[in-house]
Amino acid sequence: MPACPYCGTAGGVDVVVAGTGTVYSWVGVKRAMTPAFAGEVPYSVATVDLDGGGRVFARVTPSGDVAIGITVLPEFVDHDSWTELRFRIA
Repeated sequence: MPACPYCGTAGGVDVVVAGTGTVYSWVGVKRAMTPAFAGEVPYSVATVDLDGGGRVFARVTPSGDVAIGITVLPEFVDHDSWTELRFRIA
């Protein structure tokens, strides 16, 4: 991020982390918000506390097995013009 999301201070330090973490919270999506996502449901989005520090939001697979406190591993999904971070259950 170009600045702190809390205080707005510019700059920062990049920190490399393993990407493993623990599910802090999650929500299951069972209805598509738009027709473009109809083929994606159902899926789960979780808040993941990274082992190296920090917290991120991402999809978790398999979606039916998500629970608070489980360990997850990073997984990168390539799309046409971008790469998505997802997690899979360890």
